[in-house]
Amino acid sequence: MTDNLFSHFLNQNKDYTYNFETIIGNEFIRYLLSSMEESLKDKGYQVTIELDLKDDFFLKVDVMQIERVFNNLEGNLIKYARKSNPIIYTASLANNMLYITGKNYILKNNSLDSHGVGIINCQEIIKLHSGEMRTFIEDESYHVVITLPVYLFP
Repeated sequence: MTDNLFSHFLNQNKDYTYNFETIIGNEFIRYLLSSMEESLKDKGYQVTIELDLKDDFFLKVDVMQIERVFNNLEGNLIKYARKSNPIIYTASLANNMLYITGKNYILKNNSLDSHGVGIINCQEIIKLHSGEMRTFIEDESYHVVITLPVYLFP
């Protein structure tokens, strides 16, 4: 039972079948980031969203799983981000790839322990979408970079 639970958290549960669908990427990314922005602002955070999505594009995704990634990121921001510094997310297109970057300053003396299971799960979800998710800490700020392949309109 413990192994099944751990497998579920690492998103390797063989019982789940991904439901990939082709969606309009511009609308989906705007929705995800604006929902995150609104929720965080309601909780007292400063949030800046910068979208450079001039070209229309498609994404082939399991919507529910990508929403899980953004829900996890939002949850981590609520736990670990400073309210006194802005949270910045950007989205842009280059070389048939969508780049989503996030940056926030980390609370000082944060006593919350994290084992990284949520982020590992998110990285697996993005990997199963033929993308990549990287995270790193630099100068008291947490960075996340997500890349996903896009399909441009003809």
